[in-house]
Amino acid sequence: MTASRIELTESDLFSSGNWNSAQVSVLGFHLGMSWPAALAKAREQKLLLWKAMNMPADDLDCAGSGLCSVFNAEGDDIGMTMTFGERREVVELSIELVPEGVPLYDKKTQVSLRFKGNTLKLFHQYSNELRSKLLGPEASKKEHLEDKSTTYNYPSLGVFLDSYDWGELQGLRFHLPTEKR
Repeated sequence: MTASRIELTESDLFSSGNWNSAQVSVLGFHLGMSWPAALAKAREQKLLLWKAMNMPADDLDCAGSGLCSVFNAEGDDIGMTMTFGERREVVELSIELVPEGVPLYDKKTQVSLRFKGNTLKLFHQYSNELRSKLLGPEASKKEHLEDKSTTYNYPSLGVFLDSYDWGELQGLRFHLPTEKR
């Protein structure tokens, strides 16, 4: 049984004490959520679930498989993706900062602007010092030369944090926690 959910648009994740990604919820979406439940939640909130834009598709609708992006009713990217696994359940929930200039970008629609406390600061006032203070020491990190970014791995929390080397947060990815990632 999962401990109570921590909805990031209502509560600061980092004031919640001992947590892991299985407890995280964003707009009611969470890890392990089935495709029918995710689709119902999206419809309830007038959100669209579309196949990720970098995947070839004639049909934009997500069908509960692979990577799906979340858009508002006007078609603006809100900076959230979900990856559905073989059993059509959410296996990864990602929150990204969508850079200005990207098609379908509207800063005011970014879900991260609705976060609270230190969770909001992590996204919009990011620094390595703040990351270390909030998440502690990473288990591993990988530098990506092609886009000058770094991925920090926190397997016991079920979190990957991606940041650009020039000091901006790229995104936070939640996955089921494990000690072996």
